[in-house]
Amino acid sequence: VRILQNFSMNLGSKRQTFQLNFDVLNVANLINSDWGVRKVASPAATTPLELAGFDAQGEPIFNFVGPEKTFVDDPSLFSRWRIQLGLRYFFN
Repeated sequence: VRILQNFSMNLGSKRQTFQLNFDVLNVANLINSDWGVRKVASPAATTPLELAGFDAQGEPIFNFVGPEKTFVDDPSLFSRWRIQLGLRYFFN
């Protein structure tokens, strides 16, 4: 969500303009902490097979040792809501 507001004033013979902006990033997470959460691959899901040995014909036998969940919640900054304020000056 972004809200912009321009403020203008005359100083001498020139018009000076400032723009104030207010941004809310990841609004869904602001509304509900279960929404807007980024999912990433579980590190254990990258190598889900383990070599158990070989059969009589020399074929490999693998066991599945992967996690029950492939994706887990990412607790980084991208999964949190943030507010950003900005001020811009327009040169004439």
